[in-house]
Amino acid sequence: MESDSATPAPQRGFERVEAIVKIFTGLSLVVGIAVGIWGPGGLYESARKRKLDSLSPIKAMVEEDYDRKRLIVGLNWKQLEKEVCEGLSAKRTGHDVYFAETGALRKLSRITEHYERMGAMVVLDYIQFDLIFEVISFPDDFWRRLSRVRGVLAGNWRSQLFADRSLPDLWGNFYLCERFQHERAKFNSPTIDCRQETKEATPCLDSFPAQALPPSPDWWQRISW
Repeated sequence: MESDSATPAPQRGFERVEAIVKIFTGLSLVVGIAVGIWGPGGLYESARKRKLDSLSPIKAMVEEDYDRKRLIVGLNWKQLEKEVCEGLSAKRTGHDVYFAETGALRKLSRITEHYERMGAMVVLDYIQFDLIFEVISFPDDFWRRLSRVRGVLAGNWRSQLFADRSLPDLWGNFYLCERFQHERAKFNSPTIDCRQETKEATPCLDSFPAQALPPSPDWWQRISW
C-alpha cells in the first residue's frame, strides 16, 4: 500500500483546496438557507410581518363586532319581520326591502354586512380563520332566528320581470357559521345545525315563497380545513 508521501505535492495541494472549497460551499448553502428563512425579508420575517399587519384590521374588526353584538341584542324581531312582510306585500322586491331605511331593517343590514365582510376576508385569506375563531364568537342564535327572513328575502330578491326571482347566495359569506361549528367539533364543544330553519318566525312570512339554504354550497366543498 502506497503512503501519502507517494502522492505528488501539487496534487495534494489541489485536493486540500478542493476540500476547503467544498466546506465553504456547504457553509454558504446553510447560510443562504438561514438568511432565506430568518434574514431580512425571509420567510420568517414575512410571516411575522403578515401577523403584525393583521393586528390593526383585526382590532378594528373586534371593536366593530362588539357594536354589532349590541345591535343583535337590541333587535326587535317582531318589528323586523313585520317590516319585511309589509314591504313584500306592497310588491317591493326583497332587495328594496332589505336596503330600506326603516329601523329594524337598517340594523339588520349593518349586522349581516359585518359578518359578510368577515367571511369574505377569511375566504380570500386576508385574515386567518384561527385568529377570528379565537377573538370573535359567532352569533348562533341570531343566525338560526334569521333563517326564515333570509329565505323570504332571498326568494323574492328580484322583481317579477325575472323568471328566477331568487338570490340563493344571499349572505353567502356568512358561511362562518359552519366554519365555526367545524372548528368547535374538533374540541368536542357544543355545535348547532346552521341549516335548520327557525320555528319562531311571524306567521305572515309563511305567505311568501322562500329560498332554502343550499344543502352543500360550493365554497364549503372547496375550502381545505
